[in-house]
Amino acid sequence: MKRVIIVTFGVILVFGLLTWVTYEDNAIVDSFTQIGFPFRFYIQTAGKLTDPGYASELGYFPKYLIYDILVLIVTVIIANMIITKLTKQRHNI
Repeated sequence: MKRVIIVTFGVILVFGLLTWVTYEDNAIVDSFTQIGFPFRFYIQTAGKLTDPGYASELGYFPKYLIYDILVLIVTVIIANMIITKLTKQRHNI
């Protein structure tokens, strides 16, 4: 049980670090602020948009946040399955 908790927190930490590394805060220089890994769930700009089509692509997208959380949950499950399987193989040797 302790191993499952450690692996779960490890995966959450790695996922959080990847979100932090891929975070972009360039809105102040006419670019975009983007948050989310692997899906961008928040995109905003402070610059002028020359193409009005971009306006529909800006803002907060809860659908992508839910996708990110689902990817995290699936990754935690797969990582725990792999660690459990490797641990059982090591004890059987």
